[in-house]
Amino acid sequence: MPALRFRPRSSFRGVTLIEIMIVIAIMMILMGLIMTVIGGIRLRAKEHSTRLLLDGISSDMSRYHMEFDDYPIDSVNTTTPFASKGSVDAVGTDFADDGSLWEQMNGPDGAGTVKSPGTPFEKRLEPFLKLQPENTRKVGTDTIVMDFFGKPIRYFNAALYLRGGGDAGKAHTEKVDLWSLGQSDAKSEDDIFNWQD
Repeated sequence: MPALRFRPRSSFRGVTLIEIMIVIAIMMILMGLIMTVIGGIRLRAKEHSTRLLLDGISSDMSRYHMEFDDYPIDSVNTTTPFASKGSVDAVGTDFADDGSLWEQMNGPDGAGTVKSPGTPFEKRLEPFLKLQPENTRKVGTDTIVMDFFGKPIRYFNAALYLRGGGDAGKAHTEKVDLWSLGQSDAKSEDDIFNWQD
């Protein structure tokens, strides 16, 4: 008589709803952690890119200085910059580029222009500022120089201010102070300066 073979009963059972919910919860926690890390990396990348941008603009301003023996005038230092400058704070929010930086360094057409007819520097052969599209924004006819956070950069003609007898404690460099407000909209610890190491 042939031996009887018994087939074991299948031990497979379905996945319960609770198990599915636990797996989904774990996946959501992991996604949250990953997004936090990615957000921090993106913020540091923007800060680093903005620091490089300020260094590049500072270098372009040095070339401008070699040709015109001055730095571009900021939006606060006008033709009479010293009369009411007792409270100037070069890290304040009142030095945002309003389009004058681009025009001074590149001319109204953005491609270099006549600076001062009849002088040795009658023509610019090329613009001084060469920026990526993400670092400029058109507002009407003005081109505003932007940081990587989408905000106008701040700049302060420290050389002109000091030459006019301004308080040396208000300027951070002897040339031009450049800074970005960073991620926030006001002066804070995340500001990025060209006078930092």
